[in-house]
Order: sequence, then C-alpha cells, then structure tokens
Amino acid sequence: MKFLRRFIVLATISAAFAFPAQAQFTLAELHSSMVGSWLARIEGESRTRTLIITAVSQTGTGGFVAVGTYGFSDDKLYPLKAPEILQSGKDVQLKFLTGADSLVIVNSNADGTFVGTIKYVNAQPKGIKFEKSVVAAASASTTGPAQSGSATGAALDRSLIKLVLLNPNGFDVASDCGNRSGRSHLTFKEENGKIKIDIDNFSYGNCTSEAKLTNSGAAFDGCRDTGIAISFDANNKEIPFKGRSARCSYDFKARLTK
Repeated sequence: MKFLRRFIVLATISAAFAFPAQAQFTLAELHSSMVGSWLARIEGESRTRTLIITAVSQTGTGGFVAVGTYGFSDDKLYPLKAPEILQSGKDVQLKFLTGADSLVIVNSNADGTFVGTIKYVNAQPKGIKFEKSVVAAASASTTGPAQSGSATGAALDRSLIKLVLLNPNGFDVASDCGNRSGRSHLTFKEENGKIKIDIDNFSYGNCTSEAKLTNSGAAFDGCRDTGIAISFDANNKEIPFKGRSARCSYDFKARLTK
C-alpha cells in the first residue's frame, strides 16, 4: 500500500513536469497584436477615448511595457504612466495610469478586445472596453467618426505618425537604388520641438538630419540621398514606413529592441 501511494505521488510529480504551463506570448507577438490605435468606451459615458500603442518593449527583468498615449478621442492625447503588460498563459493584462492619474486595468478577450475598469481619482471604478481600429479617430458627438482629412482626423493621423516614428529602438532600413542596395539604422527623436534623426550607415559612416512631418508620413534628407519622402501604413506593424527619393526606395522595419 505504501508502495502504491509512493507511486501515485511520483506519477503526479512527473506529470506536472511533463505538461508545462501554456506558453506565453513573445515580445514579437505582443508587439504585433497590441501596437496600433484602440477606441475606448466607458460605462455611462458617451465621449470616447483613444489609446495609441506605438511599441511594446521588454524590461531588463523580463517583463513587458507598452509605449503610447491616451486621452479623449477629440482632444490631446497624453503619454501613458507606469504602463505594464502582465501575462498568465495566453491571457494578457494591460495596466496604466492616464494623464489625469486614472487607473486603467483591462484584460484580453478571445474576440481581440480588452475589457476591465477605469478608476478616476477619488471615485468608484467604471467599466471600460477597448476595441482596435486602424486610427481610432471617433468623436463623442452624434456626427460620428472624424474623417481622414478633417481637422480632427488629420491631427490624430499626424499624432499617430509621430508616435510610431519616435520608436525609441529605431528602424532597420533597407534601401534599393537600382544597381545598388544597402542597409542603415535610423533613430528619430524629438528635441526642442524638432524631429532629429541619427543615421548610421555602418561602413558608409554616420550623420544627423531633421525630419518634417507630412499628412502621409515625413520627409528628410539622408547622408547620401536627398528628398526622401516616407509614407505611413498603420496596418503594417513590421514595416510601418516605406519611402522613396528620386534615386532609391526604402523599407523601414521597426526594431523591437535596441
């Protein structure tokens, strides 16, 4: 009988090690599924909010954080405070503080939405639901979503372009100039209201430049090429920008890590 009990215990331990917990999402999978614009609806409120996640990064301790902004869909968006991404198997939880220090905690659903609560300062939690959209430019008025090209739509489009462009990890850029191809690493950063570019052409040397935002992307001069215009594609998470000049074409692949 003792032998049988010992066998059952050993078999149970062996089974536990033979069937590990369900694998969690990788950094690339989290980046692919979470980066983009999300429309938020709050219980009992008609005015919608917009969440724009521009990147998912991994911390030195192995955790994950989101980079992005949040606010009223028809107003200015503010950077997320203390954003965290927690995982339990294939369940994902997003947690952050808004610009007004409201606490948002939402969990992933099988239908691709995030549902949870928002707690305003000194108030009871309210239900909140996030649904992904290409550009979450809906307003709370009865006129419906802002159309691209309208004042509100254009402002949000540029806001999204700028946030994606300022990826702190930069971009791996592949160039095709007909009989010559190349690669470089570009990092865009905002300094004194201007967008500066650090360009590393590897064996061809380094330089700095300045970019100007456009309604479709940005324009700048490179180290060896001028008049480069890049266009933003919100549906392409891997290569969000593609560009052209008089001589070359460019693909900008977003880096997930430094």
